Amino acid sequence: MSRLKNKRTSEPSASTSRKAKRKVSTGDRPKTWLDQFSEIWHEKAEQERLTWLRKPHLHTAIFADAWQDDEIEKLLAANNDILQNAELFAREKEKRRHEIERVTANLGWLPERLKLFMEKVVAYRKAPSIENYLRVRREFPEVEIQVARFGGIEALFKLEKDFEKQGIDPHLVAGALDADEPSVDALCLRLLELLTARDRLPKSGPGTSINAGVP
Repeated sequence: MSRLKNKRTSEPSASTSRKAKRKVSTGDRPKTWLDQFSEIWHEKAEQERLTWLRKPHLHTAIFADAWQDDEIEKLLAANNDILQNAELFAREKEKRRHEIERVTANLGWLPERLKLFMEKVVAYRKAPSIENYLRVRREFPEVEIQVARFGGIEALFKLEKDFEKQGIDPHLVAGALDADEPSVDALCLRLLELLTARDRLPKSGPGTSINAGVP
């Protein structure tokens, strides 16, 4: 019995043999130009993806609030007026200043560039158009900005029952809105499943799909 056991343990498994054969068959043959191109392309694509993921994701609200602080101070100075709760205002302004310094510390922005960024962000928040969004992205390609296309997480909560009714997990939607890659992938798969199920519905008679004629 012990000799049989030793024999089994000494013999390579079928999966190990297959891996060895596969390694020999692919590793021994010389690389073609297509193999080399594929390796270079995949390496470049992965580096670009990692660079994109490392970009700072800046929430625009704090920059808009800091811009508003400066506007309030300019207005007070112009009218020679004094702000009520000036001490609280100063503390909040200082807190925002420190937070902005923290999130932009690794960007190496000069004060002029930070001011320009705040100006563009405020313009986008006042008029969140595609044109204003592109202006921020093109002039500041080193960062990503928060885009509240859904009006905040509260709107998602309001639509939670509608998503569930359609067979979509609201948590996947929340993850996708937060740019979580696994959630984006899972949500896309779920949508494809639902589209496939819709295409299987009868095109006429009882149970006809409402969108049967839609390509």
